[in-house]
Amino acid sequence: MNKIYRKVWSRTLGAMVAVSELASTRGKAGSVGLVCGAVALVGALALAPVATASAQNLPATCQLDVGTPGAVSGDDAFVCGPDASATGDRATAVGALSFAGSDDSAAFGAGALALGTGSSATGSSSVAIGQESSAYGFQSDAEGDYSTAVGASSVALGEGSTVVGWGGSALGVFSVATGYGAVATGDNSVASGANAMADGIGSVATGSDSHAAADNSSAYGNGAQAIGGNSSAYGAGATATGADSVAIGGEATNILTGTTGAATAGDGGTAIGRRGDQHPDRYHRCGDGGRRRHRHRCQRDRQWSGGVIGGHRCAG
Repeated sequence: MNKIYRKVWSRTLGAMVAVSELASTRGKAGSVGLVCGAVALVGALALAPVATASAQNLPATCQLDVGTPGAVSGDDAFVCGPDASATGDRATAVGALSFAGSDDSAAFGAGALALGTGSSATGSSSVAIGQESSAYGFQSDAEGDYSTAVGASSVALGEGSTVVGWGGSALGVFSVATGYGAVATGDNSVASGANAMADGIGSVATGSDSHAAADNSSAYGNGAQAIGGNSSAYGAGATATGADSVAIGGEATNILTGTTGAATAGDGGTAIGRRGDQHPDRYHRCGDGGRRRHRHRCQRDRQWSGGVIGGHRCAG
């Protein structure tokens, strides 16, 4: 034959193509059965730069089949989820409507919000606004710089504050709240236990339903109450109401030793014994159900109707 190439019908391409006369044919008008490897290689090499350029220009994004694709504007940012946004450099937003708006911030979960530099919000509707703040849990909220909120509906507002527990709140600067519904309001305060409250500056409340209301007050035990400034209550149900007062023992008020007693005292007052009461200022209470006597008169081996505490009897 005089011709090296001839036209044949390609079923693959749906068009007439030129092939070598040596190529085997079949079907309509000699459709192609043998594809030229050289042509395929040339085509692949021609498309390679385009594919590489496309890969380089792709945003770091994971797009889902529903909703509006997420938006990426920060350098090295990543977004995955409908209507999610990562606007800070190296920011990460994963989840529908999640938003990471600061450098190195991360938001994971539907509606999660991370705005502070280096902040992290994990959980649906979680919020981390403070610098390097962290919120973990459904509707958790960490707004103070360097604050941490762990647990559903937990709130850490104070700078450097920490809350761990469902519904707990750490509101004061460097405050700590641990336990369901625990609240630390005062700066440098600590509330530990279900529904424990530490309101005063430097106050400490430990135990379920314990309450340290005043500055530098301390309440230890379930239901313990330290109301006065610098007051201390030790034991379940113990109550220290006056300034500088102390209550020791179950259901004690202002000073009491024992397991089931109750005592009451005013400013600087003390009451020692079971179920004693001490209201006036600077009086000490001794005995089992006894009545108040003279100031600071708890002497050894003196007779009185009250009980003996530590080998001492209250003087009349």
